[in-house]
Amino acid sequence: MSELVNALIKEIENQKPLLKHNEDLLCILEGDLMRFIIAHFKAEFKESDSVHQITPRIAPINFLKRIIDKLSKIYQEAPRRAIVDGTDADKEMLEWYLESCEWDSVLNVGNEFFNSFKYNLNQIYAFQGKPKLRPIPNDRFVVYSNNLVDPCVPTHFILPAGKRTKYNRAKQAYDVELFICWSASEVFMFDLEGDVMPYLDSGEYENPYDGAMPFMYVNRSRNFLVPPPDSDTKQMSILLPALISDLSYAVKFQSFSIIYGIDLDDQNIVMKPNGFWTFKSDPASEKTPSLGQLKPQVDITQVVDFITTQLSMWLNSRNIRPGSVGELTAENMTSGISKIVDEMDTSDDRKKQVEHYRVAEETFWQNIMHKIHPAWVSSGMLNETRLFSPNAYVTVDFAPQLPLQKRGELVRDLIEEVNAGFLSKESAMMKLNPKWTEEELQAELLKINSQFEISLTSNEASEDDGDAMAES
Repeated sequence: MSELVNALIKEIENQKPLLKHNEDLLCILEGDLMRFIIAHFKAEFKESDSVHQITPRIAPINFLKRIIDKLSKIYQEAPRRAIVDGTDADKEMLEWYLESCEWDSVLNVGNEFFNSFKYNLNQIYAFQGKPKLRPIPNDRFVVYSNNLVDPCVPTHFILPAGKRTKYNRAKQAYDVELFICWSASEVFMFDLEGDVMPYLDSGEYENPYDGAMPFMYVNRSRNFLVPPPDSDTKQMSILLPALISDLSYAVKFQSFSIIYGIDLDDQNIVMKPNGFWTFKSDPASEKTPSLGQLKPQVDITQVVDFITTQLSMWLNSRNIRPGSVGELTAENMTSGISKIVDEMDTSDDRKKQVEHYRVAEETFWQNIMHKIHPAWVSSGMLNETRLFSPNAYVTVDFAPQLPLQKRGELVRDLIEEVNAGFLSKESAMMKLNPKWTEEELQAELLKINSQFEISLTSNEASEDDGDAMAES
C-alpha cells in the first residue's frame, strides 16, 4: 500500500495548481469577482495612482454566472426516470431516493460545476436513516487512475479530511494534511507523510460496497482523466468587466473639462468642478496671457462594440451561438449584452451534456440499487429495509429542449400540423406537456373525450327541445 500512497501524494501535489484555479473560479461563481478585477488592474498599473482612481468605478458584472446559469438547464426540468424489470415496490423506493436526496436540485448544482470546470463529482451517503446526495466543489477532490488499459477511467477518489496533529522527535506538535481515499477494493485515510489509517468505524480497509464507489463522476473530456484548467474562462470572466471598468474610468475624465492657463498666476486656486476661478497675469511679462479649455473625448461606441465582439467570440469558442442584437450604444449597452446572453443558443452544448449525464446517472443508479443500498440495509443505516429486485434497473430520459416559443403560438402550430395530418393528437399533446407519462396522457384523453360526449349529448338535447317547441 505504501507505493500506492506515495503515488497518491504525488498526484495531490501535481493537481494543486488545478485546485487553486478551481478555487478562484468557484469564488467568481459565488460572486467574489471584485478582488480579481482589482488584482488585474494592480498588475497592469503597478500600484500607480490609476489603480486608486479606477477602483471605485469598477463594474463587477459577473458574465460567468449568467452564462453558467444559462447552460445548466438539464436538471431544472426533472428527467423522466423509469424502473425496468422491477415491481411497484422498486418504483416506491426510487421515488423515496429521489425525494430524500433532493436529487434534481443537487445534480443541478453539480451540472453548474460541470459547465464551469468541465468535470463534476457527486457523492451519495447515508444520514439519519435516509440517503443523501451532495455535489463536491472542484477545489476539494482529486481524481487518480492506475488503470493501465484506459487511464481515463478513474480508479481512486481522494477527498480532504482536515488535518491531524503529529509530534516530532523533540515532542513539538505540528499539523499535517489528512485525506480519505476510495477505490473499488479499499477505503482508507492517509496523511501527506505517508501514514495510513482506517476510515471506517469497523477499522477495516475493505470497500463495503462490493466493488462500487459512492460517487458519480461526469467528465466532459475524452482525452484526460481530469480536464486541464479552463484558463480562458477565468481570463474572460475578469477581462470583460475590466473592459467595462476601463470605459467607466474614461467617462469619469470625459465628464469634466480641463482648464489651462498660459502666463497666468494660479496661486491659491482650488481645483474643483463647477467652481469659478480668477487669474491674474504678471504685468512685468511681455507675454500675452491666455486661458483655454480641453474637452477629453472617448469613442464610447467603438469601445462598446469591442466589448460585445469579445463576448460573442468567447461564446462561439464554447460552441454557443450568442443572441443577435441591433446596434449597441452607451445607452443600451447593458440591455444589449444581457440580450446576447439571454438569447444565446445552447442546444448543441445541451445535447452533449445530456449524453454525459444520462450514461453517468444510469450507471450510478445500478451501483446504488444493487451494491450500496444492500450494504446500508444490512448495516441498519437506512429506515428502509426492502431491497430492489435483482434484475431491476433505471433508465433516464431528459426532456427535449423546446424552442423559445410562447405556448399560444406553439398550440396554433400544432393544431395546423394535426389538421394537415402531419401529427397525431396524442403526439401534439405530448409536445405541449413533455413531462407527462403515457398513463397521464391516456387519462387526459379520457377526460377530453368524456367532456366532448357530454357536450355532444347536451347539444342534441337542445336540438330536440327546439324541434318539440317548433311542433307545438
